[in-house]
Amino acid sequence: NGYSAVLTRADRAIVIGCGGDGLPALAVQRQLQRNVVSELDAAVFPQMNDLYASGAEELLQGCPVRIVAAPEEGKYLRAAKRGAQENELWTASLSLQFWKDCTLETFPLDETRLIVRLAVGDTVLLFTPPGVDLALLPKEKQKADAVFCTGVEPENISLAQCATCVVSAEPSHVQMTASRLAARGVATLPAGETVYLKTNGTRLRLQNA
Repeated sequence: NGYSAVLTRADRAIVIGCGGDGLPALAVQRQLQRNVVSELDAAVFPQMNDLYASGAEELLQGCPVRIVAAPEEGKYLRAAKRGAQENELWTASLSLQFWKDCTLETFPLDETRLIVRLAVGDTVLLFTPPGVDLALLPKEKQKADAVFCTGVEPENISLAQCATCVVSAEPSHVQMTASRLAARGVATLPAGETVYLKTNGTRLRLQNA
């Protein structure tokens, strides 16, 4: 079980999370190779635990990255930071505009967790660690077209006003999360399915693995 989302365009990419059982860094690296990506624009780790970061060190050692965003170093980033290139930026709070129409922002909630907000044109995605409270985001940043979470959806998810939640968890946990979200009018999709979002002319293909 773990969480990794790879966002690619042409030969550019951003990775959000690289964790879980097995070989999460290898899975991400294969996705990057399929898209002929040789350098990451950013690697973001919402929480420094097994779920989000067990493959962080291997990923960063195997692929150059411009910006690393994480709430803390934790055991998974210490070695990677010691071997970081001089031009790498390490931060917890990030606001980055790239690919002309994309904005990536991180919002640290405390010393161990952060929420990731990605806007592609008019389409907004939120990536949330387990059980975070969306009310802690600035009001103008709460609304989203889709929320990506684990088996524990964010508190106050109604603030996102979203119709879709992509859940990365074991099937039984996905089913329980789906039941809770259905009562709030939110559809649930398990990780691994391909999701298409279209908002005001922006069309995204999302494949969460």
